[in-house]
Amino acid sequence: EEPDAAEADMAPHQVALTAAVFTPLWMAAGYSFNLSLCTSCKTGTSVASNTVISSTTSLWALVLSICLIGEVASVPKLIAVLVSCLGAVLVTGEDKTQESVIGDGLSLFSAVLFGLCSVLLKKWCPHEEALDMPMFFGFLGLFHTLLAVPILLALDLTGTETLDPLTNTLWCALTINGTFGTVLSNVLWARAIVLTSPVTVNIGTSTSIPLSFLADYLNPHATPPNLEFQYVLGAACVLGSFVVVTLLEDGPAHSGGTGMCTPRIVNGSQSASHTHSRADSPTKEHPSDQGEDEEDEED
Repeated sequence: EEPDAAEADMAPHQVALTAAVFTPLWMAAGYSFNLSLCTSCKTGTSVASNTVISSTTSLWALVLSICLIGEVASVPKLIAVLVSCLGAVLVTGEDKTQESVIGDGLSLFSAVLFGLCSVLLKKWCPHEEALDMPMFFGFLGLFHTLLAVPILLALDLTGTETLDPLTNTLWCALTINGTFGTVLSNVLWARAIVLTSPVTVNIGTSTSIPLSFLADYLNPHATPPNLEFQYVLGAACVLGSFVVVTLLEDGPAHSGGTGMCTPRIVNGSQSASHTHSRADSPTKEHPSDQGEDEEDEED
């Protein structure tokens, strides 16, 4: 007897285990990303440079998708990803200060980790019913708290990092940023990966590049970027590659972007994906049932 779709979902303890494995990778990716913007730590680079380098996540997502989930990369998609990376090189090629080099390196490290996270999420959640997304992010937040609080307390006790009381204004700013800049954006990001593919979603995040230019101009504590031709051309390459990949995305059945069910084993039984694949085929009547029907007709 084949399981129905509900039986193929992850149990709560499986969701918790998945979140536990995901937590250190996600935390390292987020920490290195934020550290790459910390100018007071002497590791910060510009917002524009950070954003464009982060767009190389699509390259790592493509490579890791081929290695981990068997995605077949089409030539146009590969070219689009390479053009996106070329755009990142053009934009960051003028950074020559030590702070920018360190910040760019942290941004690149973060891009690799985010690419890995996106591919692992697609691997663990190949279709919508496979993983309870709100529960997953709930466990993710819980494990982040359990892991981060002891680290912060240790840094405070050793004097490495001082924890100061937060004002009402800071609490309000953190709440708004956490709700929209973290929770909502991450849930939409994860949802998009399940429905499409890691490559498409990660290239799609490059649409934040024009806003990063504006942020650098409006930030009074940052040096406004010099919009040379090379800088503008690089940004155009990244945005153009997103348009190309979007046009190449041919619905959910497109290679590497299936929001469809794929066979996997849950609790020792085959997933609902196999059930769905056979749902359209005519059901054969069991021989014993057929015999009973014949006896009823004779009677």
